[in-house]
Amino acid sequence: MPRRSIVVLVALTGLNCALASTAARAQDAGVPSAPPHSTPPPSAAPRLHPVTPEEAAADASLTTAVPTDWLSEGARRCVRRGALRGKCDGPRRVPRPSGPDAARATTLGLGVTGTATHLLLGAPEPRWVEAAREGSATPDPADLLFPVAGGDLWRGYGATRRGRRRHNHQGIDIGASSGTPFRSVNDGIVAYADNGLRGYGNLLMVVHPDASTTFYGHCRAIYVFPGQRVRRGQVLGEVGATGFARGEHLHFEWHSGGAGRNPLAHFAALPPGVTPTASQLEERSLPLDRSVFHHPRHRRHGRSPAAPAAPTRPRSRRAP
Repeated sequence: MPRRSIVVLVALTGLNCALASTAARAQDAGVPSAPPHSTPPPSAAPRLHPVTPEEAAADASLTTAVPTDWLSEGARRCVRRGALRGKCDGPRRVPRPSGPDAARATTLGLGVTGTATHLLLGAPEPRWVEAAREGSATPDPADLLFPVAGGDLWRGYGATRRGRRRHNHQGIDIGASSGTPFRSVNDGIVAYADNGLRGYGNLLMVVHPDASTTFYGHCRAIYVFPGQRVRRGQVLGEVGATGFARGEHLHFEWHSGGAGRNPLAHFAALPPGVTPTASQLEERSLPLDRSVFHHPRHRRHGRSPAAPAAPTRPRSRRAP
């Protein structure tokens, strides 16, 4: 046998002896040895808490496709002076209506500025409520789902002060970063999705089976259009800062019986850390802030409801 082969054979023998000795010492110490070329065992799957129906609905809704066909952005319509200087109702970010849902909206008279005005001033039409009840799993909901999971409660419902002026805040403000999804508080039908009301920015209005309505304002984007039916927990769009928004948040209103109501006491649950004060939970009625009607888009559709036409006397003709 060549000398080089003998050297290699002796080296391999010594290595095997060393490995055997190491394995024996590990076995004596109670440490199990792994077989050669073995892979580490897969880690155990984490133990998940039971999924509630609310979470299941919200998780399923997150798969809603983001629209790809949007209406034109249009004019931004920005305030040029005063405390709200630089605040804009645009850019508009709402999907283009299409298909049977768009035809349903046309038949029901949904999706126009008159629809939004009607819902701001009073209760929805019976035919809109009937359309919302069709196919609804909860025609008589007992509570509301909080629209922004993990959102913070900013300004509550009621009269607030802006400088020297008192302002009637018809809803609640839920703070969240721009792009955060918001969801429907109950089943319903989309009645309005546009930015034609002054100060609301991109605004979504939904009519529910119990004849209540919900408004979602200052949206960055809206995913649904008038005539579409939505489900409790379904994602409807993204939180933003369009309109007269002081920071990124969702302005949420709940109207019942044709008037705005404080929604805080009617949510099924609030996010952790959200603890309303007694004043924020107080039920109260507020006069409608009619400044939302002073908007170019309203003037194109006729005289503002806030300024009804005054009666005029017939002009007498002068005698020749």
